[in-house]
Amino acid sequence: MMKKFSILLVSIIFLNSCSSYYSSVSLEKISSQKKLTAEKFAQTLFKKCREKDYSEFKGFNISKQFEMFLVKDSLKKQCEKIEKKYGNITVLKLTSAHTAKHPQDIMDILNFNITTEKISKPLFLHIGMHRDQDFVDRPFVINDFENYFGYKLKQYRKSKKK
Repeated sequence: MMKKFSILLVSIIFLNSCSSYYSSVSLEKISSQKKLTAEKFAQTLFKKCREKDYSEFKGFNISKQFEMFLVKDSLKKQCEKIEKKYGNITVLKLTSAHTAKHPQDIMDILNFNITTEKISKPLFLHIGMHRDQDFVDRPFVINDFENYFGYKLKQYRKSKKK
């Protein structure tokens, strides 16, 4: 009896570890309001950076955690980093969306294709949006991975090798 229980337990653990941490979300399942909010937020942030306007964001629901990233001094530093590395950024279109499978994760990651002035290869902007409301949250990341979770997995594996 104990042997069967052990085999069952090991099987369950193995099957859980095989499942992916995230899943893709059909773009049709995401409300048009959420898509529009994320896209407008990104366009507004990049416009503020271009115009060196570090004033408060108006018309957006922003999580308190992400709001700290957008206060005047922090926004100025982030805009300077973006300008130095990428130049002007244009948001093209929403390419995909992913969500973490854990119930305590309340966020979808919307992935936008972008073009930049200084880098010619395809880049993506990842924006976190709360599932139940249209709150913009972190991550707000630019990289060459279409899937934010794939990017995080690569970072994790890189840190384990060190």
